[in-house]
Amino acid sequence: MLKVAMVTSFPRTPPEAHGGVEIACLRLAEGLATYDDIDLHVIALGAAPPTTERWTEPRCTVHRVRAAWPGFLTYWNVTRRRVDRTIREIAPDVVHVQTFAGILGPRCPAPTVLTTHGIEERTARLLKGPVARLRQWTLAAVERRARPRYGHFIATSRYVVEALGDQIQGRIVSIYNAVARSAFKVRRQEVPNRLLYFGRVKATKNIHGLMDVACRLREAGVDFELRIVGPCESAAYWDRLQADVARQGLTQHVRLVGELTPEGVQEELGRAACFVMASFQESAPMTVSEAMAAGVPIVSTRVGGIPDLMEDGRTGFVVEQGDVAGFARRVRQLLESESLRRAFGARAVEVARERFHPDIVACETRQVYYAAAGRPLPDDSH
Repeated sequence: MLKVAMVTSFPRTPPEAHGGVEIACLRLAEGLATYDDIDLHVIALGAAPPTTERWTEPRCTVHRVRAAWPGFLTYWNVTRRRVDRTIREIAPDVVHVQTFAGILGPRCPAPTVLTTHGIEERTARLLKGPVARLRQWTLAAVERRARPRYGHFIATSRYVVEALGDQIQGRIVSIYNAVARSAFKVRRQEVPNRLLYFGRVKATKNIHGLMDVACRLREAGVDFELRIVGPCESAAYWDRLQADVARQGLTQHVRLVGELTPEGVQEELGRAACFVMASFQESAPMTVSEAMAAGVPIVSTRVGGIPDLMEDGRTGFVVEQGDVAGFARRVRQLLESESLRRAFGARAVEVARERFHPDIVACETRQVYYAAAGRPLPDDSH
C-alpha cells in the first residue's frame, strides 16, 4: 500500500467542484480510487472548519485545513504550518502538491511531487490595479523560490515547462489533466449554428474578444448563437457584459446563460456546433479537454498550453491572439461545413481518450508516485 497526501483545493462534495484545479484533482482522485494499492489522503485548503472526512466516491480521506487570510500573504507561512502538521499526522509515503509550490516548507518529511496549474508571473501581467498586481507578484516570488525543491514535476503542457525553465529541478513527467468519464458519454444533438463558451466568465478569458468575433459574424450575415456559460467573477462584470451585448446590437446572437450544473454544461456541449475560447492566458484549460472529450470542434487563441492540447487543423483551429478576423473566419468555416465539424469532433474524441481519460491519467500519475517513493511498481493492483 502506498499512502499519498495530495495538497490542493478540493470540493465539499463532487457536484460542487468549481474551477479547473478542483475539477482536475477530483477526476484524478476518481482514477486513483480504482487502484487498491493507493491510499489517497486529500489535504483540502479552503475556508471550511478543520475536519476529516471518509469519502467512498471517490475512495479517499479528505482532511480540511483552513487557509489563513489573506491567502497570498499567509499560505507560505501560517497555512503552511497547518499543512505541515496534517502531513506529519498522515505520515504519507509521497506528497503531491497541486498548484502552489510554496504550501510546503523545505523540510517536508516525504518525497514530493508538484503539478503547476497556473503561472503567477504570467497572470500578473494581465491584472489591473495595484492590489491585484501586488497579490500576484507576491505569489510569484514565493513560487519561484519553492518550485526547485520538488523531486518530481508533473507538466500538464509543454508550455508550463518552457515558461518555468530552470525553476524545475526535479524529474519532469508530462501528464495531462483528467476529465470526467461522463464527458466521453455526452449525447451529441448538435444545433448547427450554436457556438459555446463555458468556463469562468472574467476579464482574462477575453469574453469581449468573443463579442468582437460575434460582431464580425453578424456583419458577414452568418446565422449563429453564441452562448456564454459559467460563473462570473463579479456582478459588476456581468452587468457590463450585458450592457455591451445590448450596445453592440448582439441581443439576437449572444446569450449570457450564467452558471449551470455539470449536467447542464454537458447538455450545452451536446448541442454545440463549436467551442470557442479567446483567452489572453491559459496553461492547460479543462474546458478545452472537456470539449474534445465530448467531440466538439474548437476554435481558440494560440496562448499558453492550448496548442499542446489541440491538433490545429485536425481537432479544431488555433488562431493568433488579437486576430479577430481570422478567428471569425475559422468559426464561419466550421459552421458552414458539417463534414468538417464531424471529422474534427471524431478526432478530438480519439485524442481525448489517449490524453485526458481519468484511467490514463491515474495510471501515469501512480507511476510517478512509485518512482518518487523509490518503490517498484506492483504488477497488478486493481
